[in-house]
Parts: sequence; structure tokens; C-alpha cells
Amino acid sequence: MRPARWLALGSLLALAGLLEGRLVGEEEAGFGECDRFFYAGTPPAGLAAEAHVKICQRFEGAERFATLYSLRDRIPVYSAFRAARPAAGPRGPYISG
Repeated sequence: MRPARWLALGSLLALAGLLEGRLVGEEEAGFGECDRFFYAGTPPAGLAAEAHVKICQRFEGAERFATLYSLRDRIPVYSAFRAARPAAGPRGPYISG
């Protein structure tokens, strides 16, 4: 990976505050340990580009989501995560509104 990519990504992760991340190498298929966030463990195809990097992001010591990030546009192309169902209370799940 080019040094400029490392510098840009280091800045991105530092701005994220509590988030930590691992850059997934270009030679690695998928998102490594973050593949579990995609249906059937398969990330979307056809979106990768020279200026995109794959990040497996962690929070509080565990993988939380996968992000394909555009260094050129400085914006996530997509992120994937697993949503948990809300806890059911005495009257069912909490729904705001």
C-alpha cells in the first residue's frame, strides 16, 4: 500500500476517536475478520477502485463494522454491520415516536 494511503487512513481513524481499524490488504479477499457483517460472508462486488481502501473497524475491542472508503472523495462508499434486535420490555419492544 502506498505511504499516502497510510497517512490519509491514519488521519481518518484518528478523527474517528474511539474507533480503531485495520486496513485490509489489497491481496486479501473480502474484509478479513469483518466478512461476517455481509450476507453469506460476501461483500458487494464491482465497487472497488484504485482510490478505495477496505477497513475492518473495531470499537471497545471487538469488530463492529466493515467500511469501503474512498480516499479520493474522502467519504465511505458503504459500511456493513449487524443490527441487534431491541430488547423486549413488559409491553414489547421499545419503539420511539
